[in-house]
Amino acid sequence: MVKALPNTSFLPVPKSAPAGHTTAAAHLLWQVFPRYPCLEYKDNSGQSCPVRYTRMASFGRRLMFWQKWFNLTPQFVAYQLPGHLFHPHWYFTAYSSICQVLLGALRRCNNLLKSISDRYTKNDKRIITSDWELTLKEMRRYQNLCFGNRVGPLVINVMLKMSSFSTYYVPIYFVHNLCNAFPAITMTLKIEGPIITPQKHNSFYMQASELIRKKAYIPLAGDLNIDTLIASYKMHFQSQTLTSYRECEDLALVCGWTGQAQKIEYSLKLVYDFLKGWPEDRFFSEYNGFKNWFSLLEKKAWNTTELQKVAKSELLVHKLSQTPERRLVF
Repeated sequence: MVKALPNTSFLPVPKSAPAGHTTAAAHLLWQVFPRYPCLEYKDNSGQSCPVRYTRMASFGRRLMFWQKWFNLTPQFVAYQLPGHLFHPHWYFTAYSSICQVLLGALRRCNNLLKSISDRYTKNDKRIITSDWELTLKEMRRYQNLCFGNRVGPLVINVMLKMSSFSTYYVPIYFVHNLCNAFPAITMTLKIEGPIITPQKHNSFYMQASELIRKKAYIPLAGDLNIDTLIASYKMHFQSQTLTSYRECEDLALVCGWTGQAQKIEYSLKLVYDFLKGWPEDRFFSEYNGFKNWFSLLEKKAWNTTELQKVAKSELLVHKLSQTPERRLVF
């Protein structure tokens, strides 16, 4: 390859182009065009413009700080004219905004510190546990802040759910069915009590206990008749709080656990009539429709021996054998 220029670093430095033949200085009423060399002396020869000839004026205003046209996003204050930075109104507005943010943060911190200071300690938790044990004499504590007893294959529970910072607790009533093999305790027929803070516990926990007893679908104490149990589930079905088919499934399995054919048929018909209108894609998609789910439920409900076996196994898995047992009459 042949280079176009042998060595461009040694090219001559640009100089002014000759202006032609020397001429006498023009006398134009002593006026000189701007940006051109002035004629200092009368006999000075006219010359061309200098090498650093100024460029023509640009069209429009030059963009600053790499901004582009049609940039609709808010710009930094520093991009504006310097007069904005030193205007008293700007300082007052910025100062008031910062003060409002800091005051809001301080209020939230103060409220958090107050809530943390008014929380249940370990000793307080022992006290409320003993207090609820006295009010729930028919139950036994089997987990931390959780009490229960059994009626047939059902475990009736009252749990004192503590908040994340132990600033309050909520008594919750719920039922678990041992006929369904599950790795954890399920919460069906759930009823929540009032919020109880450390200041309210001594004067309010007795009222909360009575409220739970009144609202419980299945009574906390005493033997239970199978017809009463079915009526309790039916009352829950008619309420507007049912969002899952688990309670319906529990009713059929409990009746199947008893082995009473009449109760099994009645519970299955009750479940079918209640759930047949539910959206299949929302509740029964994993079973490919309601009919498939119901056929599986029928097989389970009529297999009394298997249901009783599962209930005994789940009793040991969840370590509930020490909970008081009540009789299910059928």
